[in-house]
Amino acid sequence: MDKLERRIDEWMERHLPEMLTHIKELIRIPSIAKNAPGTEHPFGDGCADALDYILSLAQTLGFSTRNYDYYGGSARLPGRTERTIGFFAHLDTTPAGAMWTFQPFDPVVRDGYIIGRGAEDNKGAAVTILYMLRCLRDLEILLDHTILVVFGCGKKSRMEDMDHFLLCEPAPDLSLIADANFPVCTGEKGSLNFELSCPSGGRLIDFHAGLAESMVPHQAFALLDGVSYEEARKCLEQDTRCSIVPAGPYVKIAAGGLGGHAAFPEKTHSPIPVLASVLLDNGLADGDCTHALRYLRDAYETCYGAPFDLDVRDETYGYTTHVCGMVRMRGGVLYQTVNVRYIPPVDAETAERLTRRAAERAGMVYRKLSNTPPRTLEPQMQPIAAMLTSISNRVTGRHLHEYTMGGGTYAKKLPNALPFGPNRSDLPMPFGEGRGYGHLPDEVMRIENLTDGLKVYVLSLMRLDPLV
Repeated sequence: MDKLERRIDEWMERHLPEMLTHIKELIRIPSIAKNAPGTEHPFGDGCADALDYILSLAQTLGFSTRNYDYYGGSARLPGRTERTIGFFAHLDTTPAGAMWTFQPFDPVVRDGYIIGRGAEDNKGAAVTILYMLRCLRDLEILLDHTILVVFGCGKKSRMEDMDHFLLCEPAPDLSLIADANFPVCTGEKGSLNFELSCPSGGRLIDFHAGLAESMVPHQAFALLDGVSYEEARKCLEQDTRCSIVPAGPYVKIAAGGLGGHAAFPEKTHSPIPVLASVLLDNGLADGDCTHALRYLRDAYETCYGAPFDLDVRDETYGYTTHVCGMVRMRGGVLYQTVNVRYIPPVDAETAERLTRRAAERAGMVYRKLSNTPPRTLEPQMQPIAAMLTSISNRVTGRHLHEYTMGGGTYAKKLPNALPFGPNRSDLPMPFGEGRGYGHLPDEVMRIENLTDGLKVYVLSLMRLDPLV
């Protein structure tokens, strides 16, 4: 270990307690993304409060800041020139849900982890890159490039925050996105969100599942009218897939699953097809709802794109996947919110055309919500990706390779951008499958990931500064 690395380690050891305190304070702010276009706080008051907090912290630490109309904000460490290298993280989170064994907005530090909603995705990294600026300044590492640390507020709301940022600032010469795993992500699947709807009458009063389009639900429930609790209990007494309780004049039937991130659904198990199958198999569906329930049962039993004519894969990106993130009923109409992560060479227009055709063929009304095309690595970025991979592997003591993923980051919106840590996919999480990761209950961040990440970022900037 050279002298500079020892100085970084010593600096980190001195400042880690207060950095963890600031991460916990940020997690305590429920900054769940909400679309509120045309208002003072375009992603809701919680996201605005989180931005106010981190910009105030940056000012207290001695950095100049800028608020981009509450779409996001930034802190700046001046270099010898006006050329910039940007670091990006987001402050908004997915909803917490009801499956936590810890309190999602009352974070704790335990056994080397921070536990709380947003700890991994992405508040731990957001505070860490701010502390990276402080480390550079305190160790008197003066770079040619100005370092711009940007905090977005609408990453979960289709990244309109980056569209607004690019109206307010020129894009950095190079952007590193601290919202991924080490070493470097070199490609991301496309992400298509759409809503399907169809009539659903008869006994089915409500079918409810999910909190966000980007999450596989943990639970689903249905409300039935015109059937007594005793009748329904008798129908279901041999069916271990569900639970049943009276709910006023209705009967409530619930089923569970194994939720997860829509970008990585392979190890999840949606409760939506389970509950639909329970109702159909036990004769509790009637009228218009029968068609809707058959669709829920059949379309979401697997996650590999076949129901939408997108059952394709390649060696670099893996499979195209699909999940139903939310189901709701309003006014006798059943609505499904679907997320498809599609691989190159499928383009955005083809993904929309195929999914629309398949849904309409099945009798669904289709409405596109958003469509972000896949991202592939630009040729000029390959040497930089290789260099960053080498640095992160040396610091972490691993021999990991560049990778692609189903998740989407700000790299889809920014030129010359690379998702680059500080998370790790090569180490186990403390709570097993279905817990611990971003979007999941009991979300955690390994503290060592943050301390290693800060060192990797400082060393990477010193290598990048004369090259960019």
